[in-house]
Amino acid sequence: MPEISSAAQRLEDVVFLTENLPPYVYHDGKEATGLSIEVFHAALNAVGVDKKDVHVDVVPWARAYNEALHVTNSCTFMMVRNEKREKLFKWAGPVVDFNLVFASKIGTVLIRKIEDIKHHMVGVVRADSAYSSLIKAGQPSDMIEQSTNIREVVSKVEYGRLEMMLADERIIAHHIESIGAELDDFETNFFLERQVGYFAFNKDVPDEVVATMQRGLDTIRASGELDRILGKFHLEH
Repeated sequence: MPEISSAAQRLEDVVFLTENLPPYVYHDGKEATGLSIEVFHAALNAVGVDKKDVHVDVVPWARAYNEALHVTNSCTFMMVRNEKREKLFKWAGPVVDFNLVFASKIGTVLIRKIEDIKHHMVGVVRADSAYSSLIKAGQPSDMIEQSTNIREVVSKVEYGRLEMMLADERIIAHHIESIGAELDDFETNFFLERQVGYFAFNKDVPDEVVATMQRGLDTIRASGELDRILGKFHLEH
């Protein structure tokens, strides 16, 4: 990781962090790619920054979150922007929508209303926004199991170690297939909420640096480039 200076003057001075989370971020054998990476590179290009001059670390989500929170000149993407996090970071976006849903093996859980969830153990990724959304919905903390990554959560549901999981529906579907399970063996139990992903900058990053990223995102949105990338991954903005 590059040495972190006292104050970033350019986007090139910021250490960017993300997690391995297909289809948004994944490794193709050579480098990190995926929807989030393509949006990031397009926004950099729009403001004249060469992607080769910008450092990206792919790390577990809890680390990505904590570094953006505590480490000067860091930025994590894509982070869900919500009331709890609003004043903790500086934001650039929005970029992509997430549909937060409960899912389980077919026929194992019956959910008719949100209050029914509290009778079931729900798996989420540690430090993910799904945890705070669950708490806000009234789920007891002792009925939430946190794991390092979504693949681990999906595997626990597949093998009966967890009843349900809460995550973005596209991410769940990808990881069901990635562990060799069958999509038809799972079902969506309940839609909880729509969330929106942003670039979350450490509070010490100067406003003008954050504004540069915002300008890049605004440019690719206005030009249609953002919609082209979202469409490539079968998403709509």
